[in-house]
Amino acid sequence: MRLMFALLLSVAALSSVLPAQAGNYRLIAGESVISFTYLENGTPKPGAFTRLEGHARFSFRRPSEADVELVVHADSVDLGDPVRTHFAQSIDWFWAERYPVFTFRLRELKHLGGPRYRAIGTVSIKERELEVSVDLELARLDHKLRASGALVLDRHDYGLGIGFSSLFATIGREVRVRFELTGAPE
Repeated sequence: MRLMFALLLSVAALSSVLPAQAGNYRLIAGESVISFTYLENGTPKPGAFTRLEGHARFSFRRPSEADVELVVHADSVDLGDPVRTHFAQSIDWFWAERYPVFTFRLRELKHLGGPRYRAIGTVSIKERELEVSVDLELARLDHKLRASGALVLDRHDYGLGIGFSSLFATIGREVRVRFELTGAPE
């Protein structure tokens, strides 16, 4: 009987914790980063996006029901050099004036075990929408939720770096993207 009572208490305690993990989250911009590395004339160069927005609905109990949208402001690209950054915002690259944002929308989230998940969704840049699959880790930090992972994108798939500005430097097709995104309950 004591074992049964202890088991019921454990289940009740666990049930009281899990609902706190489920819910709607808003991206905390100051605690989130999307950075990337690209090759310029064979040399790795860093970059980042400094203005992000997003929201998610997530439950550790039902990850398959997750809903996520991430919005990245194209004019926030920072390549650490004003000339490179200007080119990245130009018509040949992100064309930030015409396409001020690009997005990631989750279609499916699969639990792979432990903190590991696979997110399948679409990335839309300059009116080109392509499916991506990315492995990531999810962690609960107090009341916050953190997602971290990496993926490789082919810039040509999105029409990036094609045009006049590409005459000035040889840029590799692959862009290695890393992200650490933190959300707080709404």
